Amino acid sequence: MPGRILGLAVRSARGRFPTSATKQIYPVRSLPRLRALLAFDAAARHGRFVAAAAEPHVTPAAIGQQVRGLEAALGVRLFVRRPHGTARLVPTEDARAALRDIAEGFDNLEAGLRRLGGRVPRAVVVVTASHALAARWLLPELPDFAQGHPGVDVRLDITDRLLDLAQGEADLGLRCGPGGWPGVPRRRGSPLWENGQGRRPARRPAGQNRQTPCAGCRKKRKIQRPARIGPQRTRRARAGPGGWRRRQRPGHHAAMPHFHARAALLPEGWAEDVLIEADAAGRIAAVTPGAAPAAADRLRGAVIPGVPNLHSHAFQRAMAGGAERRSPDGQDSFWTWRETMYRFVGRFSPEDAEAVAAQLYAECLEWGFTSIAEFHYLHHQPDGTSYAAPAEMALRHLAAARRTGIGITLLPSLYRHGGIFGRDPAPGQRRFLNDLDPYLRILGDCRAAVAGDPQAAVGMAPHSLRAVTPAMLQAVVAEAGPIHIHAAEQEKEVAECLAATGARPVQWLLDNAPLDARWCLIHATHMTAAETAALAARGAAAGLCPSTEASLGDGTFPLRGWLAAGGRFGVGTDSHVGTSPRDELRQLETSQRLALWERAVATTATAPHPGRRLLDAALAGGAQASGRAIGAIAPGRRCDLVELDDGHPSLLGRSGDSLLDAWVFAGQANPVRTAIVGGKRVVEGGRHVARLTIGEAFAGAMRRLLG
Repeated sequence: MPGRILGLAVRSARGRFPTSATKQIYPVRSLPRLRALLAFDAAARHGRFVAAAAEPHVTPAAIGQQVRGLEAALGVRLFVRRPHGTARLVPTEDARAALRDIAEGFDNLEAGLRRLGGRVPRAVVVVTASHALAARWLLPELPDFAQGHPGVDVRLDITDRLLDLAQGEADLGLRCGPGGWPGVPRRRGSPLWENGQGRRPARRPAGQNRQTPCAGCRKKRKIQRPARIGPQRTRRARAGPGGWRRRQRPGHHAAMPHFHARAALLPEGWAEDVLIEADAAGRIAAVTPGAAPAAADRLRGAVIPGVPNLHSHAFQRAMAGGAERRSPDGQDSFWTWRETMYRFVGRFSPEDAEAVAAQLYAECLEWGFTSIAEFHYLHHQPDGTSYAAPAEMALRHLAAARRTGIGITLLPSLYRHGGIFGRDPAPGQRRFLNDLDPYLRILGDCRAAVAGDPQAAVGMAPHSLRAVTPAMLQAVVAEAGPIHIHAAEQEKEVAECLAATGARPVQWLLDNAPLDARWCLIHATHMTAAETAALAARGAAAGLCPSTEASLGDGTFPLRGWLAAGGRFGVGTDSHVGTSPRDELRQLETSQRLALWERAVATTATAPHPGRRLLDAALAGGAQASGRAIGAIAPGRRCDLVELDDGHPSLLGRSGDSLLDAWVFAGQANPVRTAIVGGKRVVEGGRHVARLTIGEAFAGAMRRLLG
């Protein structure tokens, strides 16, 4: 609110009022204590005072006291109080509406401090260990940890007393022992001591008695790990690859996630008061319309299935907006953009790739994508040689997905040549190149990394007919999983294929590859009417990336003919000039309107709402192309949900399919309030739960890449 302008009479020392002055008086800000607002924000995000207390390193009682004090100061209730032991604190409607503004205020405050040359306080992790374990392993390891994690301060509490992690006495507890603790899964890890290696003690001579176990061994306490190191590190604790569990006291079993949606889009249409029950693995077990909320986690907006993003080159997020300048000759196209990408890609380290991917995945989640198909071809070191672990770069993307909570279909790409069927590659492509056997090894390593992880899958991505030979393609097709390939993106590519083979790219694939529902043809922009009908009849999906296709000047996909032939499609963000499913669907429809001089192109008499029809198609086609049980709120599917705030200005007064039209075609602001992946909240109040720490890593990577 602008300051008030007041006229003031200024009295002189002689008692007269010789002048009149105008002064701007700014109203005094009347705000609650910052600590109370931080406590409110943390409690709302975590849903528990215990978890929220870990961020500022206070007790849960202190968080509760701050929240109650804030309620008293404001004269409103911020949370719906529930009986002791129920699942979560639930913010009131007014509190939910305020949280977005409060969170944005914290972001602005942090940005202002950075502009002043300040920095975000270093993350602090409190580690407790027994005296023996600290002396023999932990303390000697700290210098290496400090070098690898300069943004983290480690505070030690060396004691043989067992601290209560659930009550916030420490963030991570280290105890050694043989395992077999009740209620705690046992996994084999790397040994902490090895024979004769430096500071690690050597094995004892035969016959010598073992040392008495340390106090931690006698008390049989397992190593406990926080979800991540940073301001929000204790929200969840890792429970193996891709698995997540809420932090809980030993011996306690996590409650199965239940959600109650006031309105939800089910396969049969919109329904009200929908109870969605998931199992511990994050699969939907039951969906019950017309049910009472009971103790379920309430979603008061309109709930839709999480949208699959079926095409991503994550590293290109770092160059989005950086390849727009006109070239000297003014002949700009996909091919000149590609040369810029080749120069940029040489700078990436594995750490950079993970940081950029995590930022991208968090952004996608905030906009409503809950899974991503990562078409990954940045395999090797800048000189083209393999990393010690050939799948290093691919697995960095898996790590980023697990860190952010997004589901992933990892698609290692086979890329060997620089033109149709055997042309030598360009120097800028050397980081992408693999022969068949090294590629299959990378593929096998990726499969091993996702084994048993319900949040991840692996498929194959022969890059294009420009990059693989027919024999290579045949070998890749023999592997199990979804198959993605770039096809007919550019007219130059079509002409090159015609000259080399006598057939257009899509026609060559129809004639020479077993195209079926396992296949996803990325772009498929330049098809004839006959190719369009034939490809649709095979059941393959078209992977459309409208924002990228517009950015690169690719052309316009023949959507009307594709839909008329019963074709399936999904959407992806590709080069990530946009990261929103809404924007991809909007660009897809509006590009058709420009090309055909019509409106509501993606509709029929029985499906008159373009937002609904486009979303339905993107859900079904994206799920098929991802090779995962996603894309619907139905038993057996992953519990991936997106809550749209129907009180948002762009959606206000809308419901059902009209709300979807407004979501796709109205405004620029983001009405996504909550995103849930595998039954776990990853976006709350429009913000990813780890936005700050992910953003810090991304900022560091960008400084290195652009410096």
